[in-house]
Amino acid sequence: MLVAAAAIHNILGYVLGYWGSRMVGLSKQDSRTLSIEVALKNGGLGMGLALESLGSANAALAPIVFGKWMNISGSALANYWRDKPTDDYKLITKTKI
Repeated sequence: MLVAAAAIHNILGYVLGYWGSRMVGLSKQDSRTLSIEVALKNGGLGMGLALESLGSANAALAPIVFGKWMNISGSALANYWRDKPTDDYKLITKTKI
């Protein structure tokens, strides 16, 4: 259940980060960057805060699971987008030639 919640939270961050930034007029390249930044939270900081502030290993479990998931999904998404250049990139390379 915890892994599913972490995955849903992370995927919503990617989707809302990308489409929210597109709706306000950012380019595809900037929207991709913002999407990854929104979705990748600091799992290590969350774990440290849970252990220090709450003194509970159970509270630290959620950031640990989320941290592992975000590293895998963020890397996968970046690799997927790496092979799909944006229109912005195509325009930049054409004007430099």
